[in-house]
Amino acid sequence: MSKPTTGLNWDWASTKPGPIHNSELLEQDGTLKPGLVETVDYALVSDVVWQALQSRYSGGPEIPRPVISLGGYFSSCLSVEVCPLTLKIVKSSDPASPIRCCFSRIATVGNLKRTMCEALGLDPDNVRIWDYHEKVWLRLLRDCNHTLCFDQIIDNQWIMLEEKNDNGSWPHDHWLSS
Repeated sequence: MSKPTTGLNWDWASTKPGPIHNSELLEQDGTLKPGLVETVDYALVSDVVWQALQSRYSGGPEIPRPVISLGGYFSSCLSVEVCPLTLKIVKSSDPASPIRCCFSRIATVGNLKRTMCEALGLDPDNVRIWDYHEKVWLRLLRDCNHTLCFDQIIDNQWIMLEEKNDNGSWPHDHWLSS
């Protein structure tokens, strides 16, 4: 009995495809290139599978991604966060100079506030966080325990860091009372 054949004469057991080249997926700043398509440009693998592939074929770099839960109280939806949110952060004292930062969808408003205040040398007690969607003061993000996903913050969204006035008042308090 003969073995079935294909048009290929390929010895899969002894042929290695060569080193892994993940650098082709990354921008110079280490972020993923836009427009990548899972199963076309890359495959998601577990840590164990990555270690086995990297051990056998070498190369890299490793591009770890967290597994996050997007579920609510009664459901749990686990997802690999391939691309974190890219946010455009501006200070009320300098709204013309946005800073691009990446945050997980499950980062809290409080984490965003602490991280950005530390990076910009601001006192968190003198800063409020606003959803500044399309450069419009849309809503104050009051609950520091809410996740960005829960507060419906989306990729490439603007976030305003409202800085308290020297007299202790907030520039947009008039907006909240109307």
